[in-house]
Amino acid sequence: MASDLKFDPNNLNNASDIAYLMMDAIVGLTPAQQELLFQTKKEQTFSSLLSQAIQSKMDSNQLRALVELKGFDYLKEDSSTSKSAKNRNTHDLGILDSSANLIFILENKVWYHFDGAKGSKHAKVEQDVRDQLKGDIFKLQHSAKHQNIKNSYIIITVVTPSRPENLPKTYRSSHEGAIRRTRGDLNQYRNEGILGFISAIEQFRSELGPVTHLDFNKSMGIDGCGFLDVFCAEVLRKKK
Repeated sequence: MASDLKFDPNNLNNASDIAYLMMDAIVGLTPAQQELLFQTKKEQTFSSLLSQAIQSKMDSNQLRALVELKGFDYLKEDSSTSKSAKNRNTHDLGILDSSANLIFILENKVWYHFDGAKGSKHAKVEQDVRDQLKGDIFKLQHSAKHQNIKNSYIIITVVTPSRPENLPKTYRSSHEGAIRRTRGDLNQYRNEGILGFISAIEQFRSELGPVTHLDFNKSMGIDGCGFLDVFCAEVLRKKK
């Protein structure tokens, strides 16, 4: 899908390229590796995959795509004391120029499909999805403003492992509730999850550029029954 792609971090509207690179990186793994990735759902692992993919597609050998890079710290008020304390602002992925200046930043979220459609009777997006999106958009806008970073993005990777029965108990109950609600219809299970994420993203439309959504419809995971969807959008600079 992205074999001929050349990634330029200075270009605007890179959302589709980023989404394709993430999907390609995951599709390129073996089924067993995909299954492990989906079962553990560690954001730093996904960020590392994307970082390697971006690095391989940049022409310049002076640029470096790295994970867990420090942005511009911000003050956050403690509700119990009404005092403000400095919060360290770290971004999941960034690109540094030869002088170690950030020229591109990205926040990476990874969720299960059932996080977009929880409940055994009525599908409802997990409130934490909206809360985390709000927080990450703020972090990106804050660093972009204070460090004059032109390009910032948020990527959301939504997964379902091939063997969800092996998920930890804390996650498995949510999966089972969604399965009961959809009466085992896996297409409905996936689609309701996707719609939940779309509804959460729509709440921040004024702060985002066009949203790219990629869905992979071939076999994923160890039994070939896993799902993968990727959303990506530019986070717009805060208006003065």
